[in-house]
Amino acid sequence: MTLNNERKEELKKLVKKEYERFKKKYPSVVIAPMRDSIKRIESLGILVLISAAPDDVSGFCMTIGEDTFIFVNKKHNLGRQSFSLWHEVYHWFTEDTGSISLLGDYKDNEVEFSADYFSSLVLIDDTVLYEELKNMGYPPKNPMYISHDKIIQLQHLFGVSYSAMVTKLIERFPQANLNSRYGLGNSNRKEELISKTLALGLSTDLINPGNKTYISSELFILLESLYKEEKISYNKLSGILEFIEKELD
Repeated sequence: MTLNNERKEELKKLVKKEYERFKKKYPSVVIAPMRDSIKRIESLGILVLISAAPDDVSGFCMTIGEDTFIFVNKKHNLGRQSFSLWHEVYHWFTEDTGSISLLGDYKDNEVEFSADYFSSLVLIDDTVLYEELKNMGYPPKNPMYISHDKIIQLQHLFGVSYSAMVTKLIERFPQANLNSRYGLGNSNRKEELISKTLALGLSTDLINPGNKTYISSELFILLESLYKEEKISYNKLSGILEFIEKELD
């Protein structure tokens, strides 16, 4: 069942409280605008793996003993990957780990909706957004005439997907009637989005699939420790290392 607007607003209020609690507990982790998401998440003691998965899988968070792993799909663009990383941090912070996050789950799943909203709070700071809109010459309370180019510039400032940026603008400025701006983010207009992005002298990393594997270096230390403690066999260790080698090749 799709979440109604009233319930979404209730969930947003709850997530904002969790976000404030997160910032209070980890004051050095959240900066605005967000940079180096992987390193900041690793500073929480979380191991990050970015590797291939089915297209509809965003990622998952899993805690085994004292170790927490966040996995994100490398087939998605870097904007989506960053969003997925912080989405999974929410699962870790609220101790709701173990399930796989699929694209579109936020529409009818309260936990997934909440995790997505948490991610948007981390990545797109309201104060910075209002200041940037002011610098662009738009009324800070109603940027109804904001162009595609300016949205793309904001997208790159915050390091998110084009659609995530439009979603944030609509949420913050519902009176601006910006729903039509979503169109440029559709897959059938991808080449147009790329063309506009390149014309602005910006990278297409937030549009095209990342396809780069990343594995926290601490994972190798953990594997060595597990092997020495005889918690995993030599064959199992060799299989894991072989998989990593193929991914990094």
